[in-house]
Amino acid sequence: MNKTFEIVRKITLVVWIIDAIIVAIGLVQLFALKIFEISSSKMEMEVISSYWYLLYGIFIILIFLLLIYGLLKLKRWFLLIYWISLLIYLAPLFMLIYIFDNVLSGLFENLLVGIFGFIIPIGLGMFYTINYSKFKKENFARIS
Repeated sequence: MNKTFEIVRKITLVVWIIDAIIVAIGLVQLFALKIFEISSSKMEMEVISSYWYLLYGIFIILIFLLLIYGLLKLKRWFLLIYWISLLIYLAPLFMLIYIFDNVLSGLFENLLVGIFGFIIPIGLGMFYTINYSKFKKENFARIS
């Protein structure tokens, strides 16, 4: 069980790092469009109206950093932060899909955001929640 838990922990770290990179790419795209002043009025309006997405992006990256720290230390508060962040993450996820759909215009990016940002983390979170008490009991039994 302990080896399985460690493998899942490493996979989760990789998933969240990839997810943070995807978020960063979306934010860079927004900045690039605004800096180079795209002439298309529709695209410009979307970029101007998308500034508040930036706050969500920064917030998501901060949550990822907390979650990575929680994974590394495996503290009890990790599960609480994980599930709260997933609830908070739902709204920005759909906004990111909107950004990727409009800025990059591709199904592949939506698929990446959906899989790495939503499906895999929820699955791994369920795995953690179910196995957290077993993992802790094994560690306490080994110590005593």
